[in-house]
Amino acid sequence: MAKMIYKFLENSYKKYIEDWCNSRGLKVEDWNYETGFNGESFVTFKEFCENEFKDEDMMKVILSEDEFTFWKAIQNENVSINTYKLPVTWEVYSTVEIEATSLEEAVEIFKETKDDIVLPTDSDYVDDSFKLSDTDLNYLKMFN
Repeated sequence: MAKMIYKFLENSYKKYIEDWCNSRGLKVEDWNYETGFNGESFVTFKEFCENEFKDEDMMKVILSEDEFTFWKAIQNENVSINTYKLPVTWEVYSTVEIEATSLEEAVEIFKETKDDIVLPTDSDYVDDSFKLSDTDLNYLKMFN
């Protein structure tokens, strides 16, 4: 249910932004992350969840009849948005230069000295390697 409510919140926020822009004669695609619309902007997602999302008149305007019925049904739910820190990892690849008399020797030298080699700065992301470091909730709680 929580995932469905979050998706509903996201969808409602998008509709709020569209309504906010339309009521001012602005286009969503013209919004600038740093300056908004010449210094004016709609509220953040968190602010929307804490304020506009709880405003029945606002929600009646931006939601369809079915969505508004769902909105009324979840008003007894304690909907709050928080920010959580999650540990993540990803892989990169690059090359290092090892001076040696053969490829085999270069591999051995690398193995013996890898802790002393400076990490390359010209690395590339390994596709599909971005992931949570762990999914154990007790472990994840240590970051929050």
